[in-house]
Amino acid sequence: MSIFQNHWLEFVEPLREKMLDYDLIWNSMGECGALRTPEDAKLDSNFYKDALRYARFIRDRYTILDLAGDSNQLDGLINV
Repeated sequence: MSIFQNHWLEFVEPLREKMLDYDLIWNSMGECGALRTPEDAKLDSNFYKDALRYARFIRDRYTILDLAGDSNQLDGLINV
């Protein structure tokens, strides 16, 4: 077992205290005219998916895209 599995709640609970509700963020972005989807930005969906898939290789830092890719979950998240 990994440290995350053994201490998951200890890791997640402080984050949950700081998280904002998804709908609040989504609606706030819409109210201020922010682009929320690839279609809003007039981007081809395949181009957008490739950008998400390969963006993690552009910089030398570990991000949530690396975590998703390293755990073989990135493609599933991109193709929803």
